[in-house]
Parts: sequence; structure tokens; C-alpha cells
Amino acid sequence: MTRVTFAVDGPEWDSLYVNPEDEKSVHKIREGISIQVQLVLWPGLVLHHWNKSGSKHQLAYLGFDRADKDPERSILALKSHSNLYLISGVARRIAKHSWGTDPRKLRIDTLLDCSLPIVLQEDVANSKSSSFVDGEGDFLVAVCFLFGSIAFSNSMFRSPVVGKVARIAPLNIIPPATLVEVELQPGQVIPDLTISYDSEQAISTDSEHKNPMGRIG
Repeated sequence: MTRVTFAVDGPEWDSLYVNPEDEKSVHKIREGISIQVQLVLWPGLVLHHWNKSGSKHQLAYLGFDRADKDPERSILALKSHSNLYLISGVARRIAKHSWGTDPRKLRIDTLLDCSLPIVLQEDVANSKSSSFVDGEGDFLVAVCFLFGSIAFSNSMFRSPVVGKVARIAPLNIIPPATLVEVELQPGQVIPDLTISYDSEQAISTDSEHKNPMGRIG
């Protein structure tokens, strides 16, 4: 069964202790349970990326053709039990909204179809556009560290996948994070733990009902 590994940031992980003020209390995430995961990509954790204006030669070395009308959609692990991935996909939908506390800032969420849905979240100046794609239909290839939301998400897209927890590994880093590895489950599986979405305008997608199973390794 296909697996995917992602990191959960410290505050979100800590919020899932039965007693959030006591890390010795029982944690709601444990091996064997099924959970919803909103896969997320943040610009600061993209080590390198290529798009339609990227180096044709570098993409060719990686096995991609930027002129391909049906580009490869894939998530390939670069190291076992790590959240380091080479992803490739297409921007299916883009949503934007201004920060309520600072109208000079803009949040751009891009729903990437990489055989699994990944939401690329960018915070930019209000006058700027995405640094990764120009519009819907654009393709993107990136080497990145993959994160996931499992308790709450501020994504403008509701595009979670369902997975059975296979491995949990705390990372000794600052800021703290925890690696979670899951076995992907069919969309009809009812998870033991679901995500709460912050945005009242979060847009539902088909992945709420099924897991697209493309090339994942």
C-alpha cells in the first residue's frame, strides 16, 4: 500500500494531547488509527523549483518536458522515512484573500494536482503574484519538505486525504516538528480524526470523497 510521510509543526501536534498542557498525557495520534491529512507546501521549505519558464535542460535531466500538454503528476520520496520529496503537478485552482489584520498582505493558495492534492500557501505583498505559477493549468516541479495539517487548517481548499498512521517520529529541531508516515486509504474510509478548517470560505474538492492514486513513491 502506498505511503506518504509529512511533518506536523509543534503547536499543532501539541494541541492533540488529551491534556495540551501536559506532554505526558495521551496523544490522539497513534499508530493504527486513520486520520485526515491536508498536505501543505510552504515556500520557505521549497529547496528548488522549476515551472514553465524554468531550465529546459534541468527538467530534461529530471525526466520532465515543460512542453508536455499532459505533464507528469507525481510525488517521489527522496529519502525513506523523510518528508523530502520531488513533486510534479499542475495548478488546478488558485484562491486569494487579503489579510484581515494587514490589507497590504495577500494569501495565495494554489491547489496542486500531484497525484495527491497539495496546497501551496504563499503570503505576499498585495501587489504581487505567485512566485511559483502564473495561473491555473501551469505545471510545477519542486524539491521540497512536505508538511501536513491533521488538526486544523487555514487552507482555502478542503482537499484532505485519508491515511492510516504507520510511523511517528519526533524531530529534535527548533522549531519542533513531528514526522508522520501514513498508508493511504480509499476515500470512503471514515477517519478516526478529522480536520477543522479555519476558513468559512474553504472550497471543497473531490479529494474529500476519494484519494486520487497516481504515481507516488
